[in-house]
Amino acid sequence: MLLLICGYLKKTNRVFAGMPAAQGVVKWPREVEVPNKAFLMEDGQLPFPDSCIDRILLVHSLEMAGQPGALLDEVYRVLSPGGRVIVIVPNRRGAWARSEVSPFGYGRPYSRPQLDNFLSNHHLSVVSREEALFVPPTNSKLVLKNARSFERLGAVAWPAFAGLLVTEAEKQIYRGIPLKASHVTRVLRPVFLPNGKTAGAQARSSCE
Repeated sequence: MLLLICGYLKKTNRVFAGMPAAQGVVKWPREVEVPNKAFLMEDGQLPFPDSCIDRILLVHSLEMAGQPGALLDEVYRVLSPGGRVIVIVPNRRGAWARSEVSPFGYGRPYSRPQLDNFLSNHHLSVVSREEALFVPPTNSKLVLKNARSFERLGAVAWPAFAGLLVTEAEKQIYRGIPLKASHVTRVLRPVFLPNGKTAGAQARSSCE
């Protein structure tokens, strides 16, 4: 799912939720009595004009996209100058990416260098990195009961093996560099002279 969020529902003018066209649309948000804000989308086609979105949150999106590069190109296009995107993807090293019962066990997991390079190649500059979901993918009541302890311990003891990578990146804007006015330079053009004649003799001959 692609969520385009400018803050909280009650603190922003526009909030949208993009859902893959193959999936179909379900009403969003469900918990609040407001009109449906979900829409269908393709990876490389967001129905928005250029530079109109301040914040974008990608969840269950980049790893499931058929054309992740096209998706990031569209993210860059619709972000306003200085706008930011938060990308949440399964960590290739984490246990959640290897579990079939996990919602993050499908699609394309990423390592930290892979994700950073991918964003950078699409002109999105990484500004912050975090890890999340240190609890193992299990239904054990004992583990779930101590989930907060697992999260605190995992953030210190095994951050490289977190279930999720959370990265915030900013839209890079490049300023054009004006060209300096070129100075007039005298250019000498070679002139063919017949054998045995100097430049002065050639000039006198042409005057006669």
